[in-house]
Amino acid sequence: MSLNNLAELYRNKERYSEAIPLLERWKDIQRQRQETRNQSYANRIWTLGRLYEKCQQFPEAVANYEEALSIFNHFLDPKHPRRLLLKSDLGRLKKNMKKSKKSSS
Repeated sequence: MSLNNLAELYRNKERYSEAIPLLERWKDIQRQRQETRNQSYANRIWTLGRLYEKCQQFPEAVANYEEALSIFNHFLDPKHPRRLLLKSDLGRLKKNMKKSKKSSS
């Protein structure tokens, strides 16, 4: 079974913390192969960001969202729904992180 498939299985069972290391390993392999400039990779990185967000690991979520968005920016029209949704996810997360910092100060 591939790392992607196993990670997806864990994600579907809401076992997010178990899916993250699998997708991180997959990401490392893709980087070694230099296969990181495509929409499939960007979709997986976006998923990884969502998993980090679910586990409240917000800086990691932001980093993955930003990486996915930079890839989508090369392939998708600025008004493409996937790109707009990812920008919305990223904006919402950053806004919530700022609120969280203010309330903990």
